[in-house]
Amino acid sequence: MVRNLALIWILLLLLTSIATVPVLAQNNGSASGEIDEQDEKPIVWFELGNYTREQLIDLAYTVRNVTKPIIDWSLRYNSTLAARIVANGDYYLNLAINETNETLAKTYAFVAAVTYAHSPVTAYQVLAKTIRANESLDWEIRVKKFYNLTVEFRNVTLEVKNKAIEFNITLPPIVDIALVYVEGGLNVSGKLIEQGYYKAAFRTLMRTYHLLVKINAIIVRSVFVVKLNLNVNPERPLGPVLARWRIRKEIMLRVCERLPPAVAEEIKSKIERNEIRNWKEFREEVRKRVEEYRDRVINEVFESVVNIVVAVIRFARFSSDAVNEWLDKNGFLGPRGILNEDALKTYLMNLTREVYEKHGWRNLLENVLLELQVRIRNETGKDVDLIIILRGLTGRSGRGS
Repeated sequence: MVRNLALIWILLLLLTSIATVPVLAQNNGSASGEIDEQDEKPIVWFELGNYTREQLIDLAYTVRNVTKPIIDWSLRYNSTLAARIVANGDYYLNLAINETNETLAKTYAFVAAVTYAHSPVTAYQVLAKTIRANESLDWEIRVKKFYNLTVEFRNVTLEVKNKAIEFNITLPPIVDIALVYVEGGLNVSGKLIEQGYYKAAFRTLMRTYHLLVKINAIIVRSVFVVKLNLNVNPERPLGPVLARWRIRKEIMLRVCERLPPAVAEEIKSKIERNEIRNWKEFREEVRKRVEEYRDRVINEVFESVVNIVVAVIRFARFSSDAVNEWLDKNGFLGPRGILNEDALKTYLMNLTREVYEKHGWRNLLENVLLELQVRIRNETGKDVDLIIILRGLTGRSGRGS
């Protein structure tokens, strides 16, 4: 097993359910180590080496206390999700307190904090229960009950905010700004209910309720920011800051099967040599290789178009004075009228790129020929139909094959 690493299973709440994922807590902050190849599930890799056991236990306690108002409120509505959050959070917090191994204790404490941190989503289960319990009633009664529930949730959110302040958690200004919007939403929906616009009131209340969930989430993230001294904005998710995902080699190899073979083989070889070790490196390598592959394909298409246009010009020289005059004016004819194909191809490659940028892939060859016709006419005053010449050329090729 991995030296100085502790592998445990944690329960992370994802919206309305609890998903089980393995966590690697590190004692030294390193990201190296062997992984059990039999398990292909993603691993969440938390960096805990910079924090003490006491700091992480304090974090868990603080998150628990700050979120207690919303948990208690949800439990009054028989929220099974809230019950599981409390049970699992308390379970890991007790493990952290009683564990003698420093690394495991820190891991358990952090898992407890993460578990408590999902408390805001219990409000959605309360909302769902309330809507289901009243769906047989008419719109007026249903919306009024929803209004009362939203007012309750607003009051609970204010309690959560006060709890955070009580624990010296600095909250971003957006919390108070959002609470002003909540009050506005309640006032507007109340007036809509009075006027009988129940569906409009319902929509306003739904937006207000969702905003309250967001406010609670920001408050909870603020606890992590303050307690862990993170230099991040609590309005944004903390996952990218606190965790790194490590995807097993077999999963990355399976993803490669969906890539173009030329791209997949290069990436597979890097995975096998352990030059790609995590999802971030894999994603960056795929992006780089796909861009290279795309550029290579584009250049191949451009070269094909240029070669066809050169063939058309070479064929047109036998019947069109306009083409010969244009070639001569642009320096594409050498001594004795020999065609300088290298210079012509460079010119046509630039022309093809310009046409592609203007019109895209659709009818690229035809659009290049049309643009070239215009240039020949503008420079010589003579017309030439390169499209007809192309058809004659391909028709001759077709009859001869």
